[in-house]
Amino acid sequence: MNVQALPTSSRNVQPAAQIVLDPCTLGRPYHLLDDVLHEVQRCIDHYFHERFNLRRGTKFTATHIAIGAFRPRDAAGWHAYTSDNGAIAVRATRHLMLALLACHYDTPFDAAASADPGPESGTERRFAAQMHGALLTAFATAITGDRADAFSPTTDGSPSVGARVVRITIQEPARNLSGDLEFALDDAWLIRLFARLDAQRPHATTPVADGTPAGVRIPMQLTVRMLTKDMPLDDLLKLRSGDVLPVRLPETAEVLVGDVRLYRAALAEQQGAVCITAFEPVE
Repeated sequence: MNVQALPTSSRNVQPAAQIVLDPCTLGRPYHLLDDVLHEVQRCIDHYFHERFNLRRGTKFTATHIAIGAFRPRDAAGWHAYTSDNGAIAVRATRHLMLALLACHYDTPFDAAASADPGPESGTERRFAAQMHGALLTAFATAITGDRADAFSPTTDGSPSVGARVVRITIQEPARNLSGDLEFALDDAWLIRLFARLDAQRPHATTPVADGTPAGVRIPMQLTVRMLTKDMPLDDLLKLRSGDVLPVRLPETAEVLVGDVRLYRAALAEQQGAVCITAFEPVE
């Protein structure tokens, strides 16, 4: 066995980071939600810009967004709301909410005090409720594409097991502040999230700039086998140009990719051409 030493540059190359899959998100195309989530991030970022940055001179920015499974062990601090379209629970990092409260009343933000703020005050609760309503409107607008129905608070604050959580990181560099804003979606809102994905995906017949169909798929060669005929090898070797083999077209044909049968299809005639239709998967 010959062993060759790798060049120094090759030995120093770090392996690519592996993507860790959340088993709770398997079975649905979560990996295709980037455009939808970025639209949510844009709407939340726009809200902070209009509500605080322009009025108070702050620099709040939505810097990151991700979706994952709700962890029941982390069920504190949620506030649940419902609308005609379903239920969403909201949670914000406490020091983020206190910083926003200080900006709202134009008072200094004490980062040290926010580390151990004590019990929630009535002013903070009222401000949080107001903020939640505005943030839910921005969030729902990004998903539905129009202004969502009004949200009403409910007594059940903790999300249900199986809910999916959209987590947005909010940063304010001037205050050295970073916190999370989270939205826990029930099944109804999760369906609307994927409906938004379907609405954004282009149809296969929509051309793009280079003329290639937008809905490009991996190219596959289909083979249609309409009939087979058994005959002796001697007769096969005697065939010459012009010979006629009597055959009867069947009602169905086999559709193959390579040597694998995928479908059984019906044969039909349209404008003088033989067509295949009514595909049935072959078990």
